[in-house]
Amino acid sequence: MPNTLKIKVKQLPMLDYVSAGIAFYITMLPVQEWILEFRLGYLGRYWSLISVVGSLIGSLLCALIFVPLIINMILNPFKYPDNALMNAIAAVIFGAVLWLGQWLILRQTEMTPRIFALINTVVGIFVFSVLVWFNQKSLQWSGGPIQGWKTGLIFLVGGTVTGAATGKALDFYCGRVEQRLIRLERERVEEETQERERLLKEKIEKE
Repeated sequence: MPNTLKIKVKQLPMLDYVSAGIAFYITMLPVQEWILEFRLGYLGRYWSLISVVGSLIGSLLCALIFVPLIINMILNPFKYPDNALMNAIAAVIFGAVLWLGQWLILRQTEMTPRIFALINTVVGIFVFSVLVWFNQKSLQWSGGPIQGWKTGLIFLVGGTVTGAATGKALDFYCGRVEQRLIRLERERVEEETQERERLLKEKIEKE
C-alpha cells in the first residue's frame, strides 16, 4: 500500500506551463524594477506593470491564433513539430509585445540604452525556454503548482537570477554613462574657467 501510494504521488501532474511562466516573470520583473527605480526614477515604477500588461496582450494574441488552429486539428500541441512551431510563434509574439512596452519606458531617458528592452526580452525568453527544456518531463499542460513546488522553486530562482543579472547590467551601464557625463561636464567647466582667466589676463596686459 505505501509503495502504491508513493507511485501515485509521483504521477501527480507537476507545475504547468502557465504557472511556470508566472513564477518566472513574477520574480524577474520586480527585481529589475527595484534596480531600475534608482536610475529611472518614477519611470521604473511602471516597469512591472507595463510588462504584465504586455504579457496579457501576448497571451490574448496567442489564444486568438492557436485556439482556432487546435480546434480545426491543424496543430497538435502535444506532437512534434507542431508544439515547437507553436512555441516559436508564441516567443515571437511575446517578444515583440514585451519589447515594445519596455522600449516605450526606456525611450523616455537618454541615459538608458533603448536596445536593453530587446536584450532583456530575448534573455528572459531564452532562460525561460532553457528552464522549460530541463523540466519538461515534470511540466504538463494542466497541473497544480502546489504539487510541483520543486519545479516552481527552480523557476522562482531562475527569474530572480535573470532579473538581477539584466537589471544590474543596466545599472552598471548607467553608472558608466553618469561617470562619463560628469567627466565631460568637469572638463567643460575647466575649459570655460581657463578661457575666462585667459581673457582676463589679456585685458590686464592691455591695460
